Amino acid sequence: MKVDDLDLFLRVLDAGSFTHGAKVAGIGPSVASRRIGCLEAELGTRLLHRTTRAVSPTEAGRDFAERIRPSVLALRDAALELVAGEDEVSGTVRIAVPGALGRRRVAPILFDLVARHERLRVDLLVSDARVGLVEEGIDLAVRVGLPRDSSLVARKLGVSPQAFVAAPTWVGRAATLGPGLRVVLRLEPGIPQDLAQLGLRGDWTVALASDDVETVARAIVAGIGVGMLPEWLVADELQSGALVRLPAPFEVPPAQIVALLPSGRQTSRRVRVVLDALVAAFL
Repeated sequence: MKVDDLDLFLRVLDAGSFTHGAKVAGIGPSVASRRIGCLEAELGTRLLHRTTRAVSPTEAGRDFAERIRPSVLALRDAALELVAGEDEVSGTVRIAVPGALGRRRVAPILFDLVARHERLRVDLLVSDARVGLVEEGIDLAVRVGLPRDSSLVARKLGVSPQAFVAAPTWVGRAATLGPGLRVVLRLEPGIPQDLAQLGLRGDWTVALASDDVETVARAIVAGIGVGMLPEWLVADELQSGALVRLPAPFEVPPAQIVALLPSGRQTSRRVRVVLDALVAAFL
């Protein structure tokens, strides 16, 4: 088997068509189809289901792709770095970041990196949904809170101090945690700063809960209730007076901000450059 044919198979599979996969590889669709056909003949099994518009992996093709992908990508990375030279960063880094933190803190760092390295490409997935790094082909993920998955390598980026805040109209009621206190919660499993997990005592009800921390912040600014939020998220609102800081009813340790990488995979130079930039910016 030729390495180029294995690489072509992954490109066609990832693109979902011979046309797009062949374009990435710099060859014609008919050539790509013929080479994949030869690979299938050599292996003695069909790797792809073909239609007039798209391709999809067979069960054998899916298993084969999963097993060869780390080695083929490592060879692809080595070739790119050799061609680019020691001073140039090239290739694609696929990064997953949580919504608010990704938009406000991580994205500006990546903008600067892409501007400084013309051959570097970043595929940025901004979502609060937890994605599997290996399953989704993620090179690096930024998350709040330590991972439960022991197969991931964690690198500390910094901490996120929390603030117990409310709109000015809530100061009187929130300061004493009086009857009828309405609380706004973040639905983020695994983050201990969630008020429900910390066990807030007294007569209180959940006014609104959301898995989007920016939505929670807007709800608190609107006077719906009180809540615990990252200080970096509400710094402007605290300065302008749209929110006020309240005495926290319990001690809240800062949340850990970490970068996660799949274990057992050699870290390419471009991923190391991105990771180093994040560490330098956060610490």
